[in-house]
Amino acid sequence: MKSYLKFEYFFIVMVLVWEPLQKLILNIDGSGITISFLVFMLILILLRKNYVAGYAFKKPLVIWGLWIGYSFINTSLKGYGYDVPGYSFFTQIFVPLALMLIINIEYVKNSQKLLNVLAFGMYVSLLIILLFSKQIIAGRVGRDINFNTAGIMATVLLMILYFKYFHNEVSGKKFIILSLIPTIAVVSTGSRTAFGGLFILVLAHWFINRSNSNLKNIFRLLIGFVIVAVPINYILNSTALGERILSTTEQGAKIEVSTGNPILDKFGDRGMFYYTGWQVFKKNPVTGIGLGNYKFYNEDELVQHSEYMIQLTELGIIGFGLFIFFYYVIFMNIRKLRFLGVHRKDIELLMAYIVIILTMITATRMFREWYLFSVVGLVTGYIANERYLYRYNELNDPKGSID
Repeated sequence: MKSYLKFEYFFIVMVLVWEPLQKLILNIDGSGITISFLVFMLILILLRKNYVAGYAFKKPLVIWGLWIGYSFINTSLKGYGYDVPGYSFFTQIFVPLALMLIINIEYVKNSQKLLNVLAFGMYVSLLIILLFSKQIIAGRVGRDINFNTAGIMATVLLMILYFKYFHNEVSGKKFIILSLIPTIAVVSTGSRTAFGGLFILVLAHWFINRSNSNLKNIFRLLIGFVIVAVPINYILNSTALGERILSTTEQGAKIEVSTGNPILDKFGDRGMFYYTGWQVFKKNPVTGIGLGNYKFYNEDELVQHSEYMIQLTELGIIGFGLFIFFYYVIFMNIRKLRFLGVHRKDIELLMAYIVIILTMITATRMFREWYLFSVVGLVTGYIANERYLYRYNELNDPKGSID
């Protein structure tokens, strides 16, 4: 237990639990002084360790560092649409990089302990939401903190738990037990985005564990369909989540803004954000309008809900380019793992996790949602660990490198 008493683990847990802790229990420090202080302390600790630069200045993390630098300069010039002090705003966009950096370092040191810390932090965060959220609207839990945030936190927790199960750190029985609460949370929050992420995770499990026999795959698919048919039917017909999934097209018909695109119209209010965001982008294509300023460009003063359109509309082609390049490098690094002898299943799981994140952020924000970066950090941490093991084996193999 004493081995968990280190500042880096404390920082991870605080980052993961801070939003629900601050909003639902403490109700103080809205300006982010506590997290800013923790970030300052973390920087002081990391500066004393020579090996940190080896993680921070390598792709893809260095690319996100460039994104932060550009975003800070861009927003300093154009202003930002968030009601927080300047130092707090910078902290909010810097924390994801700090979180990913710590996860990368700690994964190489002890991946099992790191996963336990991540799971603990996300579980505490979710329990705070479920126990202290008092606003239940239209059968949905979590309005106090945002329905989407609560639901996606549950999906992220399921991803971390599955990662532990996949690498034999928890048994199948324990995984199922631990997954009950976050699964119920995904449904009870009514978040279509969170449910979509969970659905992809289930599909990824089936795909990754496929057999070489097509007959076996078909049989497993049929069995899986039978297993999930009953709960899916219940969700669609008896929950707020199901009602929202089935009424997406109807929501699109009620929106006053006509996109002129039948596909976007079918995605309800989310389709509208793409349409109006694109109109704003065309007028400010290179550097955008500044983070958070989209609400000043629409009559209802709505904030942008798609991370892609946030990057494109508010940061322009430059910010969007850095954003895309960051994930492109991650995908390429995952692909290169096969040359290090990493098993197909591990590579496909990492790919699936990035796909889940990139899918969910089509309908939600990310750059200030720290918990989402825990998954990205987990993927890049795995890659960093495999590279470390490969170099270690090369140095200690008298016959030379692995073919």
